[in-house]
Amino acid sequence: MHSLDINLLLSTFNVTQEDAEARNKLHEVLPVISSVLIQKFYREYLKDDKEVNSYFKYINIESFLEKVKEFIIFIYSAPLDQYYVERISKVGYIHAEIKLDNAKVKYAFFGINQLLYQMSSIDPLVKSTFSSLSKLLAMTEHIIITSTQHKRTKIANNISNNSSIWMLDKIYSALSMHKENYAKVENFIKSDAPNLLSLDSIVNNPSECKFHYLLENFEEQSDLLKATGINLNELKDIHSQWHKFIANIKQASKEKNVENQKKNFDDLTDMTNKLYKLMDKPLKEFSTNAFLSLSAGLKAINSINFIFSKRELPLNTEIDIQTHVIDKINKNLQDILPWAIKDIQVQTHPFSSTEYNVMKRIKYKEFNFYIAISFQPLSNKLYLTEILILLLEALELNLSIKERELSLIEYAEKAESANRAKDVFLSSMSHELRTPLTAVNGYSEILMRREDTPENIKGYLKKINIAGNNLLELVNTILDFARLEAGKMKFNPSSSSIYLILQEVEMLSIPMAQQKNITLNVVLDLHLYLMLDAKLFKQVLLNLISNAIKFTPEHGEVQLNIGYDENEKGYKFSVCDTGVGISQEDQKKLFNSFTQIDNVYQKSASGSGLGLMICKKIIEKLHHGRIWVESELGKGSCFHVMIPTLDPVVNSYCIIKSPKDSKHLLIVEDSHTHRTLLQYYLEEKFKLTFTNTNNGAKHILSSQTFDMIILDFYLEDGISSEVLKYMEDENINIPVVVLSAEHDLSVAKTIYVNNNIESILDKKYLKEFCKVLNPDVKD
Repeated sequence: MHSLDINLLLSTFNVTQEDAEARNKLHEVLPVISSVLIQKFYREYLKDDKEVNSYFKYINIESFLEKVKEFIIFIYSAPLDQYYVERISKVGYIHAEIKLDNAKVKYAFFGINQLLYQMSSIDPLVKSTFSSLSKLLAMTEHIIITSTQHKRTKIANNISNNSSIWMLDKIYSALSMHKENYAKVENFIKSDAPNLLSLDSIVNNPSECKFHYLLENFEEQSDLLKATGINLNELKDIHSQWHKFIANIKQASKEKNVENQKKNFDDLTDMTNKLYKLMDKPLKEFSTNAFLSLSAGLKAINSINFIFSKRELPLNTEIDIQTHVIDKINKNLQDILPWAIKDIQVQTHPFSSTEYNVMKRIKYKEFNFYIAISFQPLSNKLYLTEILILLLEALELNLSIKERELSLIEYAEKAESANRAKDVFLSSMSHELRTPLTAVNGYSEILMRREDTPENIKGYLKKINIAGNNLLELVNTILDFARLEAGKMKFNPSSSSIYLILQEVEMLSIPMAQQKNITLNVVLDLHLYLMLDAKLFKQVLLNLISNAIKFTPEHGEVQLNIGYDENEKGYKFSVCDTGVGISQEDQKKLFNSFTQIDNVYQKSASGSGLGLMICKKIIEKLHHGRIWVESELGKGSCFHVMIPTLDPVVNSYCIIKSPKDSKHLLIVEDSHTHRTLLQYYLEEKFKLTFTNTNNGAKHILSSQTFDMIILDFYLEDGISSEVLKYMEDENINIPVVVLSAEHDLSVAKTIYVNNNIESILDKKYLKEFCKVLNPDVKD
């Protein structure tokens, strides 16, 4: 295997230990830098290059760019060992296979280095590591180009020799040599002044001809010969005769025997025609059969799809299946393959004979059908056989899908009937239970507080009170469910502070987590407002966190994170744990009524089995959002809640404390704290305009121009990608820096990167960023 020595490479490109360690500074922000770098590289260097785009004609460009981002992260984070070189070399092998020009590769690395240099003028981390990054980039370029050259040489020396098409191609290539030699002989015969030297390049002995060696090799590949329909012995005999007539023509020419010369030339002409005729037949049959089989297969697939596309397709009895499916497929096959199919037999028991070319059992419910097909006399049946086997498998698959579809419809009807009966029962029984339970709890609490109640009785009363409260909580849950089902749940949406909701959720959840020594992490760095019912939404989050704690062993971890989904235009709240996980089978039942999953860590935990169903109703029915789970047994679970964004009130204003000719910055930020900090650091040097939403920014950009834009990643009405897209659509070219308070990869994965973006920075580097813009910022 081709390889380059890592130590020699590091020495050649002067990559020191300090350079390797410098990459550690970028560990947290590397995904973000990679995302910006590759998106800008695509737009500035690849998008409009027609030659480069020809390589991407048949691939998904987004998927390709994602792979390139991963590769950049690998270059700037992986250990500098021999595996590092081998991984990069594989990229060179891919370039060789797609025949990518090395000049394009050099151009690409030049572009990436230029973009890194541009980022270093704004991003303090890139600035401090730029020299090290450039060295590694140059070393990577060298490895790829060297590996590409090696692979190209290897490909040229290892052409595949194992197909019938290849065999036919090789034979025809060799025959073309005979055709050229025949032309030389013809010119010699017809020439007024023939020169015998012109025939010297043609060998007399057939065993000295290249075609002879090719035929000898084919003797060892009998399967391929059989597939192509070539008669090797006949071909050898004709080839031997051909060279015999060449020798005769040469001898007659020396003897100046014109009559003998002409006779042998006529024989040579006849033998040449026989050579080509012998080859024409297998090639024509092979290509014709393949084309006709493929065409027939496509027609048969369409007919199968048409049969099963009917909504009301009766398949209840054996006669139904025979009449509506098997007979129709039988007729279609005979109509579209009359040249190939001799007979088709269908019966309900296996065939005893083995004389058929294709046999298949088709099963539907308890019914079995056996189909057997025999072919007309054909020289090449392999391709046709494969096509028919695939068609019968497609028929069986369609029957299986139809069987499952009918079963699901039957189950759905039964479930709907059961649900209606259950709803009526819940609604009536819950009200009947609540009144006496309230009395039991109230009177037991009064008796516990009375001084004349004996102490030995108070213990029993306390147990009655606890049990009664638990039962009342269960009844209230059932009533909530009944109200949701009936559409009578009170829903009061308003612009709610996510920070305050999460703060309260954390405070209420901490005691439960502490009882099991579980680490609870709730993201509290988002000053975000969303239109929702704060009370109901808090109930959902508390339910999800409570479940996560119950199903997580001691010393585990539960996290509540927030992200933005640009496709769904909403914020995703994720409650993830390191608990027992949920099987795929149980995940399907989770959001159903009265469903509980076994908890090996807290057997004492009990509930109604309605919590997640109520959460689903609150999120999807009232908030028009979405709730779902991702989990794997033994690896924990993540419950996700998607809340769509609405339009908040726009708050825009301007600060002018800088000199008259100062540059003008637009700051799109909805956090009062960060607006205050940016104003404090920058107001003495820049004219500042502030706004808090995407819509506010778009409105301002429609009438004003700026020298730079600072965008908060998360805004009340979505993420800042909306502003970036607006700028691109309106051809607004202003440098943009995106700020985010997030420490995960959500920024890199969801931000819309265009030519305006200069960098994406974590807000914890806010002061360092401002010092790059304004060196007068005081420590």
